[in-house]
Amino acid sequence: MFEQLELFPSVTDIEVRFTKKLLESYKKMRLLVNGTENTTPKYLEASRLIGQVEQAVGLILDDEAKRIVEFRFLKGNTHKATVLFFSGMMSDSTVDRKLNKGIESVAETLKFWHE
Repeated sequence: MFEQLELFPSVTDIEVRFTKKLLESYKKMRLLVNGTENTTPKYLEASRLIGQVEQAVGLILDDEAKRIVEFRFLKGNTHKATVLFFSGMMSDSTVDRKLNKGIESVAETLKFWHE
């Protein structure tokens, strides 16, 4: 009998929420790391997380979702500004759907790397 394996394991709601919080803290971590040059554990952890987040966002396959996640989290814009910026190209609900799809993609990638 064959067992079906997932290349990218499904993520839980908790993992998606954690990833969203991580993405929301990205800008602050980036400022912390750019503003200091040290080797404290907090600095090293923030630097490692920044690299992982940037790589995971870069691996989002849906180009629109990737651009939305980059605009919202990596550039540090608010949700409202993100919806307004992309509303000329797609509906508000599509922006939200693609934003959530991008967050899930980042969560899947991070989970894959840490298993």
